[in-house]
Amino acid sequence: MKSLIFVLLLSFNLFSAFELQTENVFLAGTAGSGLSQKELFSSFLLNPASSALIDGVHLGIGYFSPFSFKGLHNAGMVGGLRWGQNGLGGAFSSFGSDLYRESVITFNSSRLFINKRFGVGVNFHLYSLEVKNYGSAYSYGVDAGALYKITEYFYTGFSVRNLNQPRLNGHSEEIPVVTSLGFAGVVDDHFSISIAIQKDGRFAPAFLMGLVFLVNQSFAFQSGFSTYPAIPSIGFRFQRKRLAAHYALKYHFELGATHFWGISFNLPKGKE
Repeated sequence: MKSLIFVLLLSFNLFSAFELQTENVFLAGTAGSGLSQKELFSSFLLNPASSALIDGVHLGIGYFSPFSFKGLHNAGMVGGLRWGQNGLGGAFSSFGSDLYRESVITFNSSRLFINKRFGVGVNFHLYSLEVKNYGSAYSYGVDAGALYKITEYFYTGFSVRNLNQPRLNGHSEEIPVVTSLGFAGVVDDHFSISIAIQKDGRFAPAFLMGLVFLVNQSFAFQSGFSTYPAIPSIGFRFQRKRLAAHYALKYHFELGATHFWGISFNLPKGKE
């Protein structure tokens, strides 16, 4: 069984591409479209500049098993905070099994300029790949992003992940360069929408769309859809004071469902 899992990892995981570095329960419900959506505190993993929009201090932990494959696990934590015009973020994730493991450590920094309408940010990633009885390899990646506040309720953002074209074991294509352009709008106090176009250097462009509906102070509903591959998603957040429980589901029409679970803590600063 372990040998089968190892073969699946080598074939399915797209050449050790760290494809899951931006996957977590806090982003999955909107299909990863929240490139500049201020309601999602971990969106700096999609666009480094967005940590400058975080309201206060947030910390979350999450877990999922991709497509419910037994023996494959992804666990991680992510946090962010903002003070004034500056934002900071950090994340750690680990994916794999006892035979094969990918780990990513991320550090983020961002800042707003021009009357807090324009933001820039960077992410620094440390990548680690370990294969039992075959040793390990390390690399690093750099992301850059920007966002612009078009109106009080409408943002746009742009990012490039792994712009330094990091190599792993001498193969530059193993950790892909991904460019994204997105928009996010707040319809009212209860409803927001985000869309994005994402281009991995190896594949056709993908369109992503997500919705967030705040039913009340305790409950939020998310839904999303991405193309190439076609994956719908839904998510829920149950808030109780400063603690929240999160769940999301993404469904691949050939590989099946992925269930995401997590909890988060927030200490909001309030509106400025």
